[in-house]
Amino acid sequence: MVRLAQMDDAGKLGDHHAALAKAFCTAKSRETVAWGRELLGGNGNRGGLQRRAFLRRREALYSYEGT
Repeated sequence: MVRLAQMDDAGKLGDHHAALAKAFCTAKSRETVAWGRELLGGNGNRGGLQRRAFLRRREALYSYEGT
């Protein structure tokens, strides 16, 4: 991300660079949430902990932002 900021400051940032960074961050976010769900097991799906809603948002983001 720092490299992208440097490229932007230098005027060398292209749309494809931003798209790759966005896809990478979306995939990592989904991976992190899935890992948390696996780690917490059934407690990760409790409504009070709000992890279920966060996972749904990450999956949706991966589906429509990753394309």
